[in-house]
Amino acid sequence: MRYFMAGFFIVFSFFKFLDLKGFAESYSMYDILAMKVNTYGFIYPFIELSLGIAYLTNFKPTYTNAVTIAVMGLSSIGGNSQRD
Repeated sequence: MRYFMAGFFIVFSFFKFLDLKGFAESYSMYDILAMKVNTYGFIYPFIELSLGIAYLTNFKPTYTNAVTIAVMGLSSIGGNSQRD
């Protein structure tokens, strides 16, 4: 499972790197943290890439899983808040 997570984060971070500025602008429209902190949209692909590398190298699995839950949980809250 960790190899799947590694591939998921690495591949999707590279998609975001293709148009980093465009991603950051669109991400700030629906992510709760990116709405408040403009640079978070630029940092997010690096967070995904770092998580992918962490999963690939099995770097502190408990820490990696906790960070993943926090980042993905925050992103899901932001996405759901716009549906109301």
